[in-house]
Amino acid sequence: MGGGVVTVERTRCIYNGVVFEVKSEIPDESVPQKIASGSETILLVDDTAPLRAITRELLEGCGYTVLEAEDGEHALQISNHYQAEISLLMTDLGLPKMSGVELAKSLLEKRSTTRVLYVSGDADEVMDSRVPEPGTAFLQKPFTQEALAQKVRDLLDRTEDRSQVREGLLGRGSEPAA
Repeated sequence: MGGGVVTVERTRCIYNGVVFEVKSEIPDESVPQKIASGSETILLVDDTAPLRAITRELLEGCGYTVLEAEDGEHALQISNHYQAEISLLMTDLGLPKMSGVELAKSLLEKRSTTRVLYVSGDADEVMDSRVPEPGTAFLQKPFTQEALAQKVRDLLDRTEDRSQVREGLLGRGSEPAA
């Protein structure tokens, strides 16, 4: 008998505010993938409350401190009152009152070292947003916890010149805010 033990791998995936658990059988010889983690603070902005709650849970499960906002105005209020560093702004592109790109531009005027991760499940939204090229990070919905964790960790670990990112967000030739 050449059988072998089979284990079940469960992956959580988010799409339009719904969490799907995908189960797949894998051979027992495979090594479980370690999920990337950290301890930085992330400002999470999404107007869909259930999706925001699930994403917060996934990020907190990776060790991050998560601040939540349902729109850009609330996110800027949080940023203005939060004294410690915000390492990452994770924002949906399509938000009420201001777009994710407009939010990032405003936030980076005061917090120039904050990284930005845009997310969206709507291809048209991505095309219409005019996401700036330099330093732009994007994660397509639906995403798994592993994909989210790895994207966040990779972005936080980048050592690029932040002035290029600011130039891309503020527009070529614009003077950065002091």
